[in-house]
Amino acid sequence: MASQLTGPCDAAQAQGQPIYDTDGHELTKNNLYQILPADRNMSGLCLFATSIAPVDCPMRAVIARCWPKGGNAVMIMPAEESGGSVPRLSSDLLLAFKNIITMCMMELQWHIKDYISTDQMHVTVGFNLGAPVPSKIDRRNKLFRFRAERHGNGYKLPQGAVS
Repeated sequence: MASQLTGPCDAAQAQGQPIYDTDGHELTKNNLYQILPADRNMSGLCLFATSIAPVDCPMRAVIARCWPKGGNAVMIMPAEESGGSVPRLSSDLLLAFKNIITMCMMELQWHIKDYISTDQMHVTVGFNLGAPVPSKIDRRNKLFRFRAERHGNGYKLPQGAVS
């Protein structure tokens, strides 16, 4: 999924360039962001955490028509505790929907999971009901890691650990 975040053409830093929002500000792990499709044909669409059934857990990250206030906000943070407060290009990142009240009652951290019914991989958020749920975001499991890479005037978020 690509995002309409923009980035200046600064020289590469040893630790990787910061990621910038559409206003030109560096992303920080303490803020929430809207992730929008980079495809201009998808304008008016936003990212949401949702499920097919009202109490289906885990949920999925889907693109749908925006609400007046946008989609569900996402926290983007370095995967390593020592990663500082600024998410950087080509480094391991964790993504989680925040401030969402659901029947799942759990951290809505992103990960990739296949679904037998479709035989496709999906961005999944949260966990199955009854499954052990970590009390905090899982920083060790590589299934939970994404990275930001440049994509045109924005970024894309491929899954997979860098380190």
